[in-house]
Amino acid sequence: VHSGDATLVLPAQKLYCETVRRVKRVTFKIAQRLNISGPFNIQFMSKDNRIQVIECNLRASRSFPFVSKTLKADFIEIATRIMVGEQGK
Repeated sequence: VHSGDATLVLPAQKLYCETVRRVKRVTFKIAQRLNISGPFNIQFMSKDNRIQVIECNLRASRSFPFVSKTLKADFIEIATRIMVGEQGK
């Protein structure tokens, strides 16, 4: 499956709590090591509580506005504030 053919489902239908913790931890480490201060697109595969990064792009993806609306958070405003050196929410 090409990542462009993937379907976004929010919230995820079934994820183990440990899988979510691992995704958050790995995402944070990647952002730190690449010195990312704005929006970025990272995609994971997971199976049986194991995760793999399949893509990481230093740009917002087409799903950025969808996720923002679904989670009722203005990620564009938050990302802009962080990029200009302000504290994020």
